[in-house]
Amino acid sequence: MNTLLTNKDIMRIFSISDETIPRLRRSGLQYMKIGSEYRYKKEWIEDYIDKKSSLSLIGNKI
Repeated sequence: MNTLLTNKDIMRIFSISDETIPRLRRSGLQYMKIGSEYRYKKEWIEDYIDKKSSLSLIGNKI
C-alpha cells in the first residue's frame, strides 16, 4: 500500500517552512489534491530529488 505524505512530512524531509512548499510544487514536485489537502507519494519525492540533483550536476559541468 502506498502511503501518502502530508505537507508536514514534506517540511521535515526538506527542512523547509510551509510557505516554501508551493514553490516545490511549481518546480516539479508531483502532488495529489484531496479536498483542500495536498498529498505526496514517496516515489514522487524521490523522483523530484533525483531530477534536481541531476540538474545541479549538469549545471556544475557547464
